[in-house]
Amino acid sequence: MLKSIYLINIFVAGLLGFISVFNDELASIVVYQKVFPPNPVMQLIGSLWIAIAATSFIGIVYPLKFSPILILQFFYQTIWVIVNFTFLKNTIPLALSIALIIWSCLILFSVPWKYLFKEQHLK
Repeated sequence: MLKSIYLINIFVAGLLGFISVFNDELASIVVYQKVFPPNPVMQLIGSLWIAIAATSFIGIVYPLKFSPILILQFFYQTIWVIVNFTFLKNTIPLALSIALIIWSCLILFSVPWKYLFKEQHLK
């Protein structure tokens, strides 16, 4: 299951990241559904997505050791959706919010929590 998550990260996060970094106008249309005009924040988020895709390459080889990148992904997406619905009055496109909620749930159930919190791994 973890390797599948990493593969999806490579293709989806990588593609959306490159679109956001190198063509913010296209990102405004494709990723943000014209809710936000092109801006440098899209490139910043795109850089994060490219970093997640790059570390996911290594995660395919070492799935358990690189699962903390999935935890980071889970937390930033969950926080983003909560802030969006609570404070920003749902300004992020609904389709993107739904995709992030679904993806966060998949990550939540895919991360090997017991492995990560074994006492020997915390030292």
